[in-house]
Amino acid sequence: MLICEYLIDNIKPIILVGKGVTYDTGGYSIKDLENMSGMHLDKIGGCMCLYILEKIIKEKIKKSIVVCIPLVENTISNNSTKPGDIIQSYSKINVEILDTDAEGRLIIADCLSYCSDKYKFKYIIDMGTFTFIRNCYISYTYFTLNNLLKNKIEKEAKKFSEKITRQEVILEYLELTKSKKSDIANAVNTCKYNDELLICYFLLNFIKKKYYKKWLHINLPMHTITKDYAILEGSESIYNFIKSL
Repeated sequence: MLICEYLIDNIKPIILVGKGVTYDTGGYSIKDLENMSGMHLDKIGGCMCLYILEKIIKEKIKKSIVVCIPLVENTISNNSTKPGDIIQSYSKINVEILDTDAEGRLIIADCLSYCSDKYKFKYIIDMGTFTFIRNCYISYTYFTLNNLLKNKIEKEAKKFSEKITRQEVILEYLELTKSKKSDIANAVNTCKYNDELLICYFLLNFIKKKYYKKWLHINLPMHTITKDYAILEGSESIYNFIKSL
């Protein structure tokens, strides 16, 4: 776990949690050749967090920032997690693994729990390439239970001519993450075409209720990738959003 702190006295930090999967084969739920291409870029969330931190420091913005990036590789080995395994998270919640290719939400969940324990923060924001964004005109999608955060991020996206969408708030979806064999499962068989939303509810299990309105989740795209490079889509609007908090 990579932790970078830029702390100013008496200012509560904004915590940025970025997915840092250095390569994602899917593990035992292995991807096919087409979908494995470009998976060295499954660390875009972590890169985005470090970009924002660097810019905050260079521009001498009076904000306390903590960046937390879990760095892992999702591959097959003799000690890899297998579908059907049950693991215990940092927060002691037991998770049934139904899909080893749903690894991003597992590492982010532990970071959210860890940072909630270790810091008194103003907001906590996680970001990463969690699942495919079906609309190629969308810069990124997000989820929050706080309408103030919603208004701020929408304002910044509009300023930079970006189209973003908020994942619908349906708290009943929280029940879909429950497991008959464990506390919760890392994938859902029902509503499988709405995984982009179900990730939000999986992570909500790891957010204490008192922090519900301090949390925002961002799903970043991979559709700007070419064979040569990737663009940090949404980087300026997300940076300016964080600067406005």
